[in-house]
Amino acid sequence: MASNTTKKAVVLLSGGLDSSTTLAVALKEGYECHALTINYQQRHHAEIEAAKRVASQLRVFDHKVIDLDLRAFGGSALTSEEAVPKNRSQASMACEIPVTYVPARNTVFLSIALAWAESLNAFDIFLGVNAVDYSGYPDCRPDFIQSFEILANLATKAGVEKTGKFKIHVPLIVLSKKEIIKLGHDLDLDFSLTHTCYDPKNNGKSCGLCDACILRLEGFKEAGLIDPISYDRVGIMKISEIFYSIQGEGILNGVPSAFVRTTGCNLRCVFCDSPQTSWNPEGETLSLDDIVAKTNLFNTKHVVITGGEPFLHHDLDDLCRKYKELGYHITLETAGTLFQKVQCNLLSISPKLSNSTPHHRENGKYKLRHDEIRLQPDVVRKLIDIADYQLKFVIDSPEDTTEVREFLKSLGKIEKSKVLLMPQGITREDL
Repeated sequence: MASNTTKKAVVLLSGGLDSSTTLAVALKEGYECHALTINYQQRHHAEIEAAKRVASQLRVFDHKVIDLDLRAFGGSALTSEEAVPKNRSQASMACEIPVTYVPARNTVFLSIALAWAESLNAFDIFLGVNAVDYSGYPDCRPDFIQSFEILANLATKAGVEKTGKFKIHVPLIVLSKKEIIKLGHDLDLDFSLTHTCYDPKNNGKSCGLCDACILRLEGFKEAGLIDPISYDRVGIMKISEIFYSIQGEGILNGVPSAFVRTTGCNLRCVFCDSPQTSWNPEGETLSLDDIVAKTNLFNTKHVVITGGEPFLHHDLDDLCRKYKELGYHITLETAGTLFQKVQCNLLSISPKLSNSTPHHRENGKYKLRHDEIRLQPDVVRKLIDIADYQLKFVIDSPEDTTEVREFLKSLGKIEKSKVLLMPQGITREDL
C-alpha cells in the first residue's frame, strides 16, 4: 500500500483499530506516510507491538517509536495502577470523562507529530480520533482539532513564514465504530494485526470487558463482520429469546427442539420474520452458562441456534462446545455469509436470493450492502466441509429456481437430497 508520491504526511499510529484505519486512509489518498508511535508507558503496551505489525504490513515510508514516560505524572488508569472500568454500557461511557482519559495526551502527541512534520517539510498530520464512539474524551472533539490546527500554524517557523499551511486530518471523526470497521475492511486492513484493549491479560489476549473492547466488539457485530482477535473473558452473547417448539422445516421437521435466537444480523432481508434481531435489534446479554441453563429447562436434547446471524458472535463455538459436552444435537442456522469453525451436528444454511433484497424498506438504504454480501459461495463451501448440512432457499416465484441452480452450480458437487426449496406464503392460496 506504499506510495511513490512525494506528498508527505505524519500519521499517529497507536496500533489500535482507529489509528490503523486512519493510516490506511492516508495511504489510499496517496501520501508518503511517516508513522509515529508514542510509547508513553501505558499499561496496554501490547499496542506498541501492534503498531509495528501494522506499519510493517502497510509498508510505510518510515516508522518511529518515541519513548515518553507519562507514568511520571499518572492521572489515568492507563498510566497508573488504578482499575480500568469494566462492563459499562455505552450510555454510561458517554455521560462522563472516564478514568482511562490520559491528561492532554492528544495535545502532547500532536505536538510531537507537528515537530516531526515540520522537520520533514510535511504539512499534513493524520490522527484517528472520532467524536461518535469516543468514550467521552475531550481531546477527540472537532473543536479541539480545529483549535490545534490554528495553533500549529501560529507556533511554527513554517507557519509564520507562510511556507506551508499545516492541516490536521481526522477522517474518522464523524464515523461510528461500525462505519470505521467497514471503512477499514473496504481498504483491506487486516484487523488481526491491531490491538484495542486497555487491560490485556498476561497471555496477550484482550479482556473483552473494558470500554475499548466493548466498543470494538459492538462495532464488528453492527458491521456484520467477525472480530479476528482473541479475547480472554467469560463468554457472553446477546440473545433475543430462548424457547421450546417443534422444528417446522428442514430434514429435522417435527423434532421437538429448544431454540436460541441470537441478536444481530449482517443482512436486512425484506421478508425477515424476526426484525427484533436485525432491523431493530434488541435482546439481553447472557453468559454462555446462563444460555445453556435456560435451554436445560426444556425436555429435549435438540437445540437450534438461530438468529439473526449466529456466526456474528465471537463465542459461538464455545457455546456449541458446552452443548456438545451435555449431549445435545446442535443445529446452527445461518445465511452462509460468515465463517467460523464450529462444532455442530447440522448446518442449516439459507443463502439469500435476490427476492430478499429490501429495495424500498427504510428508503432502500440497506439495498446495496445487502446485495453485496447475501451470496457467498466461498463461505458456503467452507461451511459444508465442517458438518452435515442442508441448503434452504426461500422461493417467491418459479423464476427464483433459476437463481438457485446458478448458485448450486457455483458450489460444485452438492447432494440433491440436501437442497430444500421453501415457498414463501402464509395462506394455502399464497403457496
